[in-house]
Amino acid sequence: MAALCPRWETASTTGALPPIRSNGYPDLFVDRCAFRGPIPAVPGLVPVDDLRAQEARKIYTYNTFHASLAYLGALRGYTLAAECLADPEVRAGARGALEEAARAVRAEYGFERGEMARWVENTVRYTDLPDLGDTVRRHGADPRRKLRRQDRLVGPLLLARKHGQEASHLVRVAAAALRFNVPGDLSAAYVRERVAAMGVEAAVRELCGLGDAEAGLIAEIVMAYGEE
Repeated sequence: MAALCPRWETASTTGALPPIRSNGYPDLFVDRCAFRGPIPAVPGLVPVDDLRAQEARKIYTYNTFHASLAYLGALRGYTLAAECLADPEVRAGARGALEEAARAVRAEYGFERGEMARWVENTVRYTDLPDLGDTVRRHGADPRRKLRRQDRLVGPLLLARKHGQEASHLVRVAAAALRFNVPGDLSAAYVRERVAAMGVEAAVRELCGLGDAEAGLIAEIVMAYGEE
């Protein structure tokens, strides 16, 4: 759980442990129906009726934004999330993907417009903390998993398509994930090897779990890949 104070850090008295830093995200959502008796009044504990909706919102917005920064930033050779955010084009692309994902999540789960707008702003604010030292490697790690059908890239894309929404930023991020290349990331190496061996379209179908019903989306990702 994130610390309740921004940039909170601690270390052992011996100095053996490195500092622990947090972005200060204050809330922990819990299933209201899972409690027996009164829910304890704990700061930051937020009881909700639909925990599944909260989980989807977190993965499809917060995690999507981080992955978007990493994959778009990696194309420009950045190593830190702060560098990605400082680049106006990378920031705009990641912010666009975040807003598209948030719009799709709101359509699917019925979040109130103002609440979702605040959520989006907080997602950017809690990420834009250079002192954290977050890296492109960490945010983009394991693209094979993150490209799966229900994960943070294709998941919100499919929701957007379901609700008839445009999502060109998310398409570009998915294409960029296919090119992610950092030393030592075996998952990234696997993704690039599949693209080289099968071609982009077949690799998108396999890695993203997309079929003929999503032929239009596959074509968009393939086109975006060719434009990078």
